[in-house]
Amino acid sequence: MPNTTGSGPAFMLRVRGNSMVDAGILDGDYVVVRHQEETFAEVVEAAYRVETDVIAVRARHEVVDHGPYARVRHPIYLGILLLAAGTVCAHPSPATVCVGLGTAAGVALKIPLEERALRRTLGEAYVRYAARVPALLPRLLRRGRP
Repeated sequence: MPNTTGSGPAFMLRVRGNSMVDAGILDGDYVVVRHQEETFAEVVEAAYRVETDVIAVRARHEVVDHGPYARVRHPIYLGILLLAAGTVCAHPSPATVCVGLGTAAGVALKIPLEERALRRTLGEAYVRYAARVPALLPRLLRRGRP
């Protein structure tokens, strides 16, 4: 039987959403989490949620490299930045500029954390993907294709 209690720093988090209902973890529940080298879950998501400071790591996660992820590694963050820029252009004011800059700063802080978690979780497959696909700004021409 593997040791699932472990040691090291632990954190208590409040659950938001219903993605873990099948595991008996409901919206509003509190969970205690800590880093461990091995995972015992069947599925783990290696994604840093935009609205939280939590990185959930799931075993058996694979690099998604189709759809918008074939063009940029962080299409959701790109969309958020474009929305912020559009808001500043549509409603220019000191307040919208501050919100836009704050949004950009938040994304700039989150991307390296997510990248680190994805590299650690997905290993060489993610390193190869990251070498091939830009983080935020899509290439206008694909290599070898006009």
